Amino acid sequence: MKFILSILIFLSSTLVHAQWFPRLSIKPGASISGQIKTPPIFGDGGVIYGLAVTVEPTIITFGKQKQFDLNTDISFIQKGGGNYSPIFTSAGTGSERYPVAINYFSFSPTFKWNYFKTLFVKAGPRIDVLSSFNTKDRFASDPRTRKDFNSFTYGLTYGIGICTGKKTTKFIFEFVGQNDFSDSSYNPASGQTFRNFCYLVNFGVTFPLNKE
Repeated sequence: MKFILSILIFLSSTLVHAQWFPRLSIKPGASISGQIKTPPIFGDGGVIYGLAVTVEPTIITFGKQKQFDLNTDISFIQKGGGNYSPIFTSAGTGSERYPVAINYFSFSPTFKWNYFKTLFVKAGPRIDVLSSFNTKDRFASDPRTRKDFNSFTYGLTYGIGICTGKKTTKFIFEFVGQNDFSDSSYNPASGQTFRNFCYLVNFGVTFPLNKE
């Protein structure tokens, strides 16, 4: 985690000193995520909670009233869900429920529409790059390994939020949804594929890097 935060801090510091973009937003937050399982056997394992850190440079601002932005969300996000796995013993067959936490670096170019000078909505495509994973499958017949997890997943990012403040540095509060179009992993023990969905609650600041 310290290594990941160091990368994000270094990136934000580089953007500030280079003044490549008109604005920069830094948004720590919390994630709640789950998984769609195919086939839907063993029931729903539930959701898990995690952390998220987003650095969002604004690439360009346009429109008559500068109401449109093109941004790039660069994030570290913890996703996953509760899984079930069969357990085969001499006494019979059972199942074990265990959480799976999957860490991703996420990249999402987003189109943002600002209106009423405070509210905004945004949406854009997304790619997630697998960083690491952690499972608690102590008794599973076939424990999860890295080869069970896809290196990349693809999806959509969308959200709504508030940006307010009287000075150049403003506060952001936003709710972001993420749905995947590709599977994140496969469990050979249960024969299931897993597709992530995730919701983020972020709170941070945005400030100018140069004169617009």
